[in-house]
Amino acid sequence: MAERISGQIARILSSTTLIINRGTEHGVKNGMKFIIFEEGDEITDPETGESMGHYEHVKGTVEVFNAQERMSEVRTPFVSTEKADLTLSTLMSEVSKISSKEDRSELSVKAGDISGIAGSFPISVGDKVRSID
Repeated sequence: MAERISGQIARILSSTTLIINRGTEHGVKNGMKFIIFEEGDEITDPETGESMGHYEHVKGTVEVFNAQERMSEVRTPFVSTEKADLTLSTLMSEVSKISSKEDRSELSVKAGDISGIAGSFPISVGDKVRSID
């Protein structure tokens, strides 16, 4: 497993493109993926009472497409969406395939144990990033 590379967001160019403060001199290569995260509350092991560390809330995932010496330009991945083929014959035969959506199944959890994520904010300059496999 390659060593993880950690850094921060240095600039936000658009809602899909960012600059991070790590580049080729840090081992960054085009095609690498990074998560953007914020450190949340400390989590305690219910069995031992010991700290397990701080929860990391992942805000997003990006991919490097322009690795430079001391910085890299990253962007969000493509999201596939179904589009309708608007020819009359396909509209008549495949109206039910115009859109699709997936939802996650919910677990039956004790409502009082739901603690949520404290301090969840939009992505901003200075947010932490880390490479992922």
